[in-house]
Amino acid sequence: MINRRHFVQVGATLTVASLAGQARSGEALPALPLDNPQAQALRYTEDASTAAPAGQDCTNCLHYKDIDGTWGSCALFPSHRVRGAGWCAAWVKQAG
Repeated sequence: MINRRHFVQVGATLTVASLAGQARSGEALPALPLDNPQAQALRYTEDASTAAPAGQDCTNCLHYKDIDGTWGSCALFPSHRVRGAGWCAAWVKQAG
């Protein structure tokens, strides 16, 4: 169950991400560092098998958009790329 503090953090993150917009196409995004404060707050990991509930990873998250089969962009981390096999606590199932 999501607590109020986590809900507010994720909501604020989504708001900032939507205002920041996506990186311009063609620009190479740097990989999200594991020591990034936002990544730490959302418990981001590049290997979902170490932290995520079964069946959850970035590739099936609403916030993720594939770039090259291994990496993708994430609405929560608009200035970085994330590993498709990764996971964070803001995971939301894709529709469809």
